Amino acid sequence: MTIVSYALLTRRADVPVQDFRRHWQEVHAPLVSELPGLTAYVQHLPVAVEPPPPYDGVAELWFEDLDALRAAARSAAWAEMRADESRFIDRQRTAGIAVAPSPVPVPDPRPVGGVGLLGVMHRRPDLTRPAYLEHWRGRHGTLAARLPGLRAYVHGVPVDLGSDPPFDGVSHLWFDTIDELRAAFHTGVGREVRADEGEFVDATRSFALLLHEHAFVPRPS
Repeated sequence: MTIVSYALLTRRADVPVQDFRRHWQEVHAPLVSELPGLTAYVQHLPVAVEPPPPYDGVAELWFEDLDALRAAARSAAWAEMRADESRFIDRQRTAGIAVAPSPVPVPDPRPVGGVGLLGVMHRRPDLTRPAYLEHWRGRHGTLAARLPGLRAYVHGVPVDLGSDPPFDGVSHLWFDTIDELRAAFHTGVGREVRADEGEFVDATRSFALLLHEHAFVPRPS
């Protein structure tokens, strides 16, 4: 079972945005790319919006399975990567989640890349986890897959790492351009999707990030 580890990064308060990005891309990325068992590594930078996004970047790391992720976490390369994080990341305000990705069929699929919308979700407190998953993967997934211009759509369900995950799931949607993404959510289908989110998502604790991506180790095709 493929595992994708998402890290939602917050820069250190004493590190300017451009220095954070430079270090992440030029110094940290080569360290991550050397992790044993890593099959893909993608960095996501948030698009400038108001209010500002809650995180300064998102890292996406792929492994073949949980055993590969755990083996990487025991490696010297992982220790070196973690040591470097303290140079530019505020770990107290950074979150991570490991998920099993599940692609959702879309009418006009294209290779992913470019512009993505990452939804980071908490379920409504009155819903059980099975009821939340059933609605998300059923009715909501079918609705969202009809968004005009959607090129790829993936559900990420948290995997058991021995502790409660910080979120109940992530959804990743890709479009060719920011304008097409924004236009999609102003259509009738887009309004249905937004309205349906309230049926299973706790909007007060959930958020979405509009992202540009750069693949240092491309995702498996």
